[in-house]
Amino acid sequence: MLLSKKDLMEKAIFYTDATYKLLLNGFSVLTLGTENSNHNFRLIALAISAHENTSSFNRFFSRVKVSLQSYFSFNWKPNFVVSDAADSILLAIEKVFPTAQHFRCFFHAVKAAREKTIRWKDKNEKETLKGNWGYINYAMKLLHRTCSEEEFRSLWDLVSQDWKQKKLSDSFIKYFQKNFINNCQKQRWNRMLKFGFNLTNNSIERFHCDIKDTFTERKKLKLTEFLLKLSKMVRDYSIDHSDEFCLEHNIPLNIWRHALHLLKEKSKGPFYDIREGMSLFIKKKRSLDLFESRKR
Repeated sequence: MLLSKKDLMEKAIFYTDATYKLLLNGFSVLTLGTENSNHNFRLIALAISAHENTSSFNRFFSRVKVSLQSYFSFNWKPNFVVSDAADSILLAIEKVFPTAQHFRCFFHAVKAAREKTIRWKDKNEKETLKGNWGYINYAMKLLHRTCSEEEFRSLWDLVSQDWKQKKLSDSFIKYFQKNFINNCQKQRWNRMLKFGFNLTNNSIERFHCDIKDTFTERKKLKLTEFLLKLSKMVRDYSIDHSDEFCLEHNIPLNIWRHALHLLKEKSKGPFYDIREGMSLFIKKKRSLDLFESRKR
Protein backbone atom coordinates (compact mmCIF):
# COMPACT_ATOMS: atom_id res chain seq x y z
CA MET A 1 0.00 0.00 0.00
CA LEU A 2 1.66 3.17 -1.22
CA LEU A 3 -0.51 6.12 -0.17
CA SER A 4 -0.48 7.86 3.16
CA LYS A 5 -3.54 8.48 5.33
CA LYS A 6 -3.61 12.14 4.27
CA ASP A 7 -3.64 11.21 0.58
CA LEU A 8 -6.53 8.80 1.05
CA MET A 9 -8.55 11.24 3.12
CA GLU A 10 -8.25 13.87 0.39
CA LYS A 11 -9.15 11.50 -2.44
CA ALA A 12 -12.68 10.09 -2.56
CA ILE A 13 -12.32 7.98 -5.72
CA PHE A 14 -10.49 4.83 -6.68
CA TYR A 15 -10.02 2.80 -9.86
CA THR A 16 -9.90 -0.99 -9.88
CA ASP A 17 -9.35 -3.75 -12.41
CA ALA A 18 -7.64 -7.09 -12.97
CA THR A 19 -4.83 -8.00 -15.35
CA TYR A 20 -3.56 -11.30 -16.73
CA LYS A 21 -0.63 -12.75 -18.71
CA LEU A 22 1.78 -12.23 -15.82
CA LEU A 23 1.87 -15.71 -14.22
CA LEU A 24 2.41 -19.15 -15.72
CA ASN A 25 -0.31 -20.63 -13.52
CA GLY A 26 -2.87 -18.23 -15.05
CA PHE A 27 -3.58 -16.34 -11.82
CA SER A 28 -4.77 -12.75 -12.15
CA VAL A 29 -3.43 -9.63 -10.43
CA LEU A 30 -6.10 -7.40 -8.89
CA THR A 31 -5.14 -3.73 -8.69
CA LEU A 32 -6.60 -0.72 -6.93
CA GLY A 33 -5.43 2.88 -7.04
CA THR A 34 -6.35 6.51 -7.35
CA GLU A 35 -5.14 9.55 -9.27
CA ASN A 36 -3.67 12.81 -8.13
CA SER A 37 -5.14 16.05 -9.44
CA ASN A 38 -2.80 15.93 -12.44
CA HIS A 39 -4.38 12.57 -13.35
CA ASN A 40 -1.24 10.57 -12.56
CA PHE A 41 -2.03 7.09 -11.29
CA ARG A 42 -1.12 6.23 -7.70
CA LEU A 43 -1.16 2.58 -6.65
CA ILE A 44 -2.85 1.79 -3.34
CA ALA A 45 -2.81 -2.02 -3.28
CA LEU A 46 -2.65 -5.14 -5.43
CA ALA A 47 -3.24 -8.84 -4.90
CA ILE A 48 -2.59 -12.14 -6.68
CA SER A 49 -5.80 -14.13 -7.07
CA ALA A 50 -6.71 -17.49 -8.55
CA HIS A 51 -10.07 -16.09 -9.63
CA GLU A 52 -11.64 -12.83 -10.78
CA ASN A 53 -14.99 -13.34 -9.09
CA THR A 54 -17.06 -11.47 -6.49
CA SER A 55 -15.49 -13.37 -3.61
CA SER A 56 -11.98 -12.43 -4.77
CA PHE A 57 -12.74 -8.73 -5.10
CA ASN A 58 -14.68 -8.79 -1.83
CA ARG A 59 -11.64 -10.16 0.04
CA PHE A 60 -9.34 -7.73 -1.78
CA PHE A 61 -11.37 -4.60 -0.94
CA SER A 62 -11.99 -5.80 2.60
CA ARG A 63 -8.28 -6.36 3.25
CA VAL A 64 -7.44 -2.87 1.99
CA LYS A 65 -10.11 -1.36 4.21
CA VAL A 66 -9.03 -3.39 7.26
CA SER A 67 -5.35 -2.55 6.70
CA LEU A 68 -6.09 1.17 6.57
CA GLN A 69 -8.03 0.87 9.79
CA SER A 70 -5.29 -1.19 11.48
CA TYR A 71 -2.25 0.83 10.40
CA PHE A 72 -3.70 4.35 10.20
CA SER A 73 -6.89 4.15 12.32
CA PHE A 74 -8.65 5.40 9.21
CA ASN A 75 -12.12 4.25 8.15
CA TRP A 76 -11.92 4.61 4.38
CA LYS A 77 -15.27 5.40 2.75
CA PRO A 78 -14.67 6.33 -0.91
CA ASN A 79 -17.39 8.29 -2.68
CA PHE A 80 -16.78 7.03 -6.24
CA VAL A 81 -15.42 3.88 -7.87
CA VAL A 82 -14.54 3.54 -11.57
CA SER A 83 -14.24 0.11 -13.18
CA ASP A 84 -15.52 -1.91 -16.11
CA ALA A 85 -19.00 -3.46 -16.02
CA ALA A 86 -17.95 -6.76 -14.42
CA ASP A 87 -20.63 -7.94 -11.99
CA SER A 88 -17.91 -9.36 -9.72
CA ILE A 89 -16.53 -5.87 -9.06
CA LEU A 90 -19.93 -4.22 -8.78
CA LEU A 91 -21.26 -6.72 -6.22
CA ALA A 92 -18.07 -6.48 -4.15
CA ILE A 93 -18.29 -2.67 -4.12
CA GLU A 94 -21.92 -2.81 -2.98
CA LYS A 95 -20.93 -5.03 -0.06
CA VAL A 96 -17.65 -3.42 1.09
CA PHE A 97 -18.35 0.22 0.12
CA PRO A 98 -22.16 0.46 0.15
CA THR A 99 -22.18 4.30 0.07
CA ALA A 100 -19.85 4.57 -2.94
CA GLN A 101 -21.29 5.48 -6.35
CA HIS A 102 -20.09 3.22 -9.16
CA PHE A 103 -19.13 4.67 -12.54
CA ARG A 104 -18.70 2.43 -15.53
CA CYS A 105 -15.49 3.18 -17.44
CA PHE A 106 -16.60 5.08 -20.56
CA PHE A 107 -13.93 3.42 -22.72
CA HIS A 108 -15.23 -0.03 -21.72
CA ALA A 109 -18.84 1.06 -22.34
CA VAL A 110 -18.02 2.08 -25.93
CA LYS A 111 -15.94 -1.08 -26.39
CA ALA A 112 -18.85 -3.26 -25.23
CA ALA A 113 -21.25 -1.59 -27.68
CA ARG A 114 -18.71 -1.90 -30.51
CA GLU A 115 -18.10 -5.60 -29.84
CA LYS A 116 -21.85 -6.22 -29.78
CA THR A 117 -22.21 -4.75 -33.29
CA ILE A 118 -19.31 -6.89 -34.53
CA ARG A 119 -20.84 -10.10 -33.08
CA TRP A 120 -24.40 -9.33 -34.24
CA LYS A 121 -25.90 -12.52 -35.71
CA ASP A 122 -28.23 -11.22 -38.43
CA LYS A 123 -25.99 -10.39 -41.40
CA ASN A 124 -28.16 -7.62 -42.87
CA GLU A 125 -28.65 -5.94 -39.50
CA LYS A 126 -24.94 -6.35 -38.80
CA GLU A 127 -24.05 -4.48 -42.00
CA THR A 128 -26.44 -1.67 -41.06
CA LEU A 129 -24.88 -1.41 -37.60
CA LYS A 130 -21.39 -1.43 -39.10
CA GLY A 131 -22.28 1.35 -41.52
CA ASN A 132 -23.79 3.45 -38.74
CA TRP A 133 -21.16 2.89 -36.05
CA GLY A 134 -20.00 6.50 -36.44
CA TYR A 135 -23.45 7.72 -35.40
CA ILE A 136 -23.66 5.24 -32.52
CA ASN A 137 -20.22 6.21 -31.21
CA TYR A 138 -20.94 9.93 -31.44
CA ALA A 139 -24.32 9.52 -29.72
CA MET A 140 -22.59 7.71 -26.84
CA LYS A 141 -20.17 10.61 -26.48
CA LEU A 142 -23.08 13.05 -26.27
CA LEU A 143 -24.88 10.87 -23.72
CA HIS A 144 -21.65 10.66 -21.72
CA ARG A 145 -21.49 14.46 -21.48
CA THR A 146 -24.99 14.89 -20.01
CA CYS A 147 -25.06 16.30 -16.49
CA SER A 148 -28.45 15.22 -15.18
CA GLU A 149 -30.86 12.31 -15.40
CA GLU A 150 -33.36 14.52 -17.23
CA GLU A 151 -30.84 15.48 -19.91
CA PHE A 152 -29.67 11.87 -20.22
CA ARG A 153 -33.22 10.57 -20.80
CA SER A 154 -34.22 13.45 -23.10
CA LEU A 155 -31.17 12.97 -25.28
CA TRP A 156 -31.75 9.21 -25.42
CA ASP A 157 -35.30 9.82 -26.72
CA LEU A 158 -33.86 11.92 -29.55
CA VAL A 159 -31.06 9.46 -30.28
CA SER A 160 -33.37 6.42 -30.33
CA GLN A 161 -35.70 8.24 -32.76
CA ASP A 162 -32.72 9.01 -35.00
CA TRP A 163 -31.57 5.38 -34.89
CA LYS A 164 -35.04 4.21 -35.91
CA GLN A 165 -34.98 6.62 -38.85
CA LYS A 166 -31.59 5.19 -39.80
CA LYS A 167 -33.29 1.75 -39.73
CA LEU A 168 -31.04 0.32 -37.05
CA SER A 169 -32.21 -3.01 -35.71
CA ASP A 170 -35.02 -2.75 -33.14
CA SER A 171 -33.28 -5.56 -31.27
CA PHE A 172 -30.07 -3.51 -31.03
CA ILE A 173 -31.96 -0.44 -29.81
CA LYS A 174 -33.66 -2.59 -27.13
CA TYR A 175 -30.28 -4.10 -26.20
CA PHE A 176 -28.71 -0.65 -25.89
CA GLN A 177 -31.62 0.68 -23.83
CA LYS A 178 -31.46 -2.29 -21.45
CA ASN A 179 -27.68 -2.30 -20.95
CA PHE A 180 -26.75 1.38 -21.24
CA ILE A 181 -29.88 3.42 -20.47
CA ASN A 182 -32.16 1.57 -18.04
CA ASN A 183 -29.11 0.14 -16.26
CA CYS A 184 -27.46 3.54 -15.87
CA GLN A 185 -28.60 4.06 -12.27
CA LYS A 186 -26.67 0.92 -11.33
CA GLN A 187 -23.71 1.35 -13.67
CA ARG A 188 -23.54 5.03 -14.50
CA TRP A 189 -21.37 6.09 -17.43
CA ASN A 190 -22.45 9.70 -17.94
CA ARG A 191 -20.71 12.50 -16.08
CA MET A 192 -23.58 13.77 -13.91
CA LEU A 193 -21.57 16.93 -13.06
CA LYS A 194 -18.70 14.81 -11.66
CA PHE A 195 -15.87 16.89 -13.11
CA GLY A 196 -12.24 16.87 -12.01
CA PHE A 197 -11.51 13.15 -12.30
CA ASN A 198 -11.38 10.64 -15.12
CA LEU A 199 -14.32 8.37 -15.84
CA THR A 200 -12.13 5.84 -17.62
CA ASN A 201 -9.70 3.18 -16.43
CA ASN A 202 -6.99 4.48 -18.76
CA SER A 203 -4.51 5.27 -15.98
CA ILE A 204 -4.76 1.83 -14.38
CA GLU A 205 -4.51 0.19 -17.81
CA ARG A 206 -1.28 2.13 -18.41
CA PHE A 207 -0.02 0.90 -15.04
CA HIS A 208 -0.71 -2.69 -16.12
CA CYS A 209 1.29 -2.08 -19.30
CA ASP A 210 4.17 -0.67 -17.22
CA ILE A 211 4.25 -3.87 -15.14
CA LYS A 212 4.46 -6.02 -18.27
CA ASP A 213 6.88 -3.80 -20.21
CA THR A 214 9.27 -2.89 -17.40
CA PHE A 215 9.20 -5.70 -14.84
CA THR A 216 8.10 -8.93 -16.55
CA GLU A 217 9.22 -7.94 -20.07
CA ARG A 218 6.03 -9.47 -21.48
CA LYS A 219 6.93 -12.90 -20.07
CA LYS A 220 4.78 -15.14 -17.90
CA LEU A 221 6.64 -15.93 -14.69
CA LYS A 222 6.52 -18.57 -12.00
CA LEU A 223 4.81 -17.39 -8.81
CA THR A 224 8.09 -17.19 -6.84
CA GLU A 225 9.77 -15.23 -9.64
CA PHE A 226 6.84 -12.86 -9.91
CA LEU A 227 6.82 -12.20 -6.14
CA LEU A 228 10.46 -11.08 -6.36
CA LYS A 229 9.62 -8.82 -9.30
CA LEU A 230 6.60 -7.53 -7.42
CA SER A 231 8.69 -6.56 -4.41
CA LYS A 232 11.09 -4.62 -6.65
CA MET A 233 8.22 -3.01 -8.54
CA VAL A 234 6.54 -1.71 -5.38
CA ARG A 235 9.85 -0.35 -4.06
CA ASP A 236 10.81 1.33 -7.36
CA TYR A 237 7.30 2.64 -7.92
CA SER A 238 7.27 4.20 -4.45
CA ILE A 239 10.60 5.94 -5.10
CA ASP A 240 9.65 7.13 -8.59
CA HIS A 241 6.36 8.58 -7.32
CA SER A 242 7.59 10.02 -4.04
CA ASP A 243 6.82 13.57 -5.21
CA GLU A 244 4.30 15.50 -3.18
CA PHE A 245 0.77 14.22 -3.75
CA CYS A 246 -1.02 16.90 -5.76
CA LEU A 247 -4.22 17.94 -3.99
CA GLU A 248 -5.20 20.90 -6.18
CA HIS A 249 -6.16 20.92 -9.84
CA ASN A 250 -3.77 22.62 -12.23
CA ILE A 251 -6.54 23.97 -14.43
CA PRO A 252 -5.42 26.10 -17.42
CA LEU A 253 -6.64 29.70 -17.59
CA ASN A 254 -8.69 29.07 -20.74
CA ILE A 255 -10.73 26.43 -18.87
CA TRP A 256 -11.46 28.88 -16.06
CA ARG A 257 -12.61 31.44 -18.65
CA HIS A 258 -14.83 28.89 -20.37
CA ALA A 259 -16.38 27.90 -17.02
CA LEU A 260 -17.08 31.57 -16.22
CA HIS A 261 -18.73 31.97 -19.62
CA LEU A 262 -20.96 28.93 -18.95
CA LEU A 263 -21.99 30.36 -15.58
CA LYS A 264 -22.97 33.64 -17.22
CA GLU A 265 -25.00 31.75 -19.82
CA LYS A 266 -26.74 29.61 -17.18
CA SER A 267 -29.91 31.71 -17.29
CA LYS A 268 -30.42 30.76 -20.93
CA GLY A 269 -30.63 27.03 -20.27
CA PRO A 270 -29.10 24.06 -18.42
CA PHE A 271 -25.35 23.70 -17.93
CA TYR A 272 -25.26 21.34 -20.89
CA ASP A 273 -27.90 22.24 -23.45
CA ILE A 274 -29.55 19.23 -25.08
CA ARG A 275 -30.47 21.26 -28.14
CA GLU A 276 -26.84 22.27 -28.58
CA GLY A 277 -25.81 18.63 -28.28
CA MET A 278 -28.32 17.51 -30.86
CA SER A 279 -27.32 20.29 -33.26
CA LEU A 280 -23.75 18.99 -33.04
CA PHE A 281 -25.10 15.47 -33.55
CA ILE A 282 -26.98 16.53 -36.70
CA LYS A 283 -23.91 18.35 -38.09
CA LYS A 284 -21.82 15.26 -37.49
CA LYS A 285 -24.41 13.13 -39.28
CA ARG A 286 -24.40 15.43 -42.30
CA SER A 287 -20.61 15.32 -42.53
CA LEU A 288 -20.66 11.51 -42.29
CA ASP A 289 -23.41 11.30 -44.93
CA LEU A 290 -21.36 13.53 -47.24
CA PHE A 291 -18.27 11.38 -46.64
CA GLU A 292 -20.22 8.20 -47.48
CA SER A 293 -21.69 9.72 -50.66
CA ARG A 294 -18.22 10.75 -51.84
CA LYS A 295 -16.93 7.23 -51.25
CA ARG A 296 -19.68 5.83 -53.43
